[in-house]
Amino acid sequence: MPASLSSNSGADQYTGYSPKTTTYSPYFYETKLLAYSTAEENTVFGFAPSSHGGVVEVKFPHYDANAAARVGSSSKSAMKFADTKYGTAKETEEALRDHSGFTQTRRISIVLHGGADTSAISKFSIDGTTMLSGYTTANSGGVGDSNSAFAHYFVALVYGGEDGNTPVAHDATTSKASGNGVYVDFDPTLAEHQKLTVRFATSFISQEQALTNLLAEVNTDKSFGQVKSAAKSAWNQALSRVKVTALGGEETPDQVMDEYKKFYSALYRASLFPRSISEITADGKEVHWSPYASSPEQRTASGPLTTDSGFWDAWNTVYPLLTLANRPKLGSLMQGWVNAYSEGGWIPQWASPGYRGSMVGTMGDVSIADAIVNEIPGFDVAKAYEAIRKDAFEIPPAGSNQGRECFDSYLTLGYVPQGACSEVTSRTLNYYQSDWAVAQAALKLGKTEDAATLLARASNYSLLFHQEDAFFRSRSMVDGKFTEPFDQFSWGGDYTEAGPWQFRFYLPYDPAGLDKLFTAAGKDMCAELEAVHTQRTAAFHIGGYSSEIHEMTEMTDHCWGQYAHNNQPIHHQLYMGMFKGYTSQCAANAQARIRQVLNNLYTSGSDMFPGDEDNGEMGAWYVLSSLGLYNLSPGGDEFLFGAPLFAHVEVDISDGAGDKKLVIKAVNNSKKNIYVQKITWNDAEIAHSANGIKYAQLKEGGTLTFYMGAAPVAAK
Repeated sequence: MPASLSSNSGADQYTGYSPKTTTYSPYFYETKLLAYSTAEENTVFGFAPSSHGGVVEVKFPHYDANAAARVGSSSKSAMKFADTKYGTAKETEEALRDHSGFTQTRRISIVLHGGADTSAISKFSIDGTTMLSGYTTANSGGVGDSNSAFAHYFVALVYGGEDGNTPVAHDATTSKASGNGVYVDFDPTLAEHQKLTVRFATSFISQEQALTNLLAEVNTDKSFGQVKSAAKSAWNQALSRVKVTALGGEETPDQVMDEYKKFYSALYRASLFPRSISEITADGKEVHWSPYASSPEQRTASGPLTTDSGFWDAWNTVYPLLTLANRPKLGSLMQGWVNAYSEGGWIPQWASPGYRGSMVGTMGDVSIADAIVNEIPGFDVAKAYEAIRKDAFEIPPAGSNQGRECFDSYLTLGYVPQGACSEVTSRTLNYYQSDWAVAQAALKLGKTEDAATLLARASNYSLLFHQEDAFFRSRSMVDGKFTEPFDQFSWGGDYTEAGPWQFRFYLPYDPAGLDKLFTAAGKDMCAELEAVHTQRTAAFHIGGYSSEIHEMTEMTDHCWGQYAHNNQPIHHQLYMGMFKGYTSQCAANAQARIRQVLNNLYTSGSDMFPGDEDNGEMGAWYVLSSLGLYNLSPGGDEFLFGAPLFAHVEVDISDGAGDKKLVIKAVNNSKKNIYVQKITWNDAEIAHSANGIKYAQLKEGGTLTFYMGAAPVAAK
């Protein structure tokens, strides 16, 4: 905690702040600390980030010489080390305490994670200023086995002066302890201590690499303002790849700003994940610490490494948005996943930072297959296919968190039966989706035998479709019959974070085939899609869960019917209605519901999302749907049409150099004109029977124009 001291100064010291006087942005944070203030002034804390660190700027209240009741003398600074309980540092506090008991010492403190980890902090001088460095091995998993020797290193340089570059030096001291912490006290009587600047950087590789990162990103040749400006420029560049230049034309200025806030906040969230954890060495090489390493010698590897992405969440919106709007970034991220496979032997289901056995399915197969099919540049395609083929053909070691669980049953029966493992209906449907996507990559690469095997598996979905009630259901491991009893509102058990209604249309790669199953069951799929929104029977039964989970609460609180937009499994569902053509009644129903979700389930405030904004997925859904384009089944080569929210948008689809743009227009667009009347591509009308446009066309640039109206074409 950077602040003036209190009379008790333990590691648990903290202060509140007021959001009303706080500046929040992706590139800058500033607030006034409430506890460490005088009657006239607050301590002001500012932070500007860099790729691997940042700069902290702390402005303390002016020193009041008249109020200081100096007891004895003190040196110009004091350095205290302790464990996480610190102690009171009385000799320093008493020397600098005023008559009210408020101490005016300027303190910079660093507290490492407490507990049973190994941590260390060292203090010494470098180029005449104080340097604090250390590491912690504390972690919450996903860092490999004990041989991988995980540590998170940091280096911090402390400067004084208005320019943030005045050295403040001390004698070298070193301390090592479990849960270690350090604070450095600076004499408040010195003008250069009125404002303290901490330049810091981190590394997963070494102390030396942390210093390299610091010198490259936040050294004294960059002022606090310059670091802030660089971060602002980086975010502006990222968010400017999609430019909304006109809304519908009927909005008030406040409404226009509200729409911009929603859109760019969603795009910001979608841009946060996944992350790269690579670092640049002093000689300019890209390297990374590997959570997949099996020995210390393999701990540092060349090239990028991607992490912080749960494919179960992200596969259906985050990666398609990158495909559409940031091909260069996606290529690097894909190579990061290929490196994860090369180092660990499997594509992670959920990387944080390494393998996590979280959620069901190997949905990374879908995202990687999509990148292969759509010719994303910048990654090793042959190695990438090897990785996803392994998921699709190899049974993983028992008890591991890699590959497909209960895969042997799936290969034998065509589905995962109840009793083999958990969430079997959702799991099987995810395996179908992955097999279909890998098959598309196989076809792209001329691997026809692989494709034939995988497509045959993906066609087994009829095995789980119950012909009487028209829901996807589990089958028994004992006799292969559908399991009973069946409750269409019961969550959990055979389903992941949802129930039968939320997985009823979970077949993004074959809506026409699913429609045939509904027809054979005596039902109209378009009517059943609409029934999701009008269903009024009990919203949910706790079912396989021991208690109500937040996804249940959010569905009933924020959404309607059985449409649980608060969670990922249902996010593709509105676009299932496009399969009969973009002016069909089925598509019109979908267009109305898409607008309903965009306008009612997202806000511009702190409660922007109707549920968990996991991995950028919910933000990416908003961005894609606002554009009027959605990749219903990644691994395919088509983006489906929706109901665009804005009158004019420009998407940068260049691979880096060049100025290739996709322009999306919505003519006669308004809150009432929500139905698509016709669509043109570069002024040529697209047949009304079409449901989308090939990505190969979009990536070459052009103008996609939606003509909107207040009534569906099918109703005229």
